[in-house]
Amino acid sequence: MGLVFEDLIRRFNEASNETAGDHFTPREVIRLMVNLLFTPDSPILRTKGIVKTLCDPACGTGGMLSVSEEYLRELNPDARLEVFGQDYNNEAFAV
Repeated sequence: MGLVFEDLIRRFNEASNETAGDHFTPREVIRLMVNLLFTPDSPILRTKGIVKTLCDPACGTGGMLSVSEEYLRELNPDARLEVFGQDYNNEAFAV
């Protein structure tokens, strides 16, 4: 669903001659950022029952938060990630 929403944002911004990067970060970039963020802590994140928190102060529609949850679930199904985010754009945050 996130990919569909991001595609709609991109198309709308292209039609209005704006850059889509002002409104979302491509999933490929988010996956790279999550890998860079979590790789050094990989041994800790594999601990059974581990609970970690993640805050994205510019979360937009929450792409980084959802990709982070997917990454941790693949790494350790017993881990739990508590995610928090905020954004200045109320409409994006509401999505």
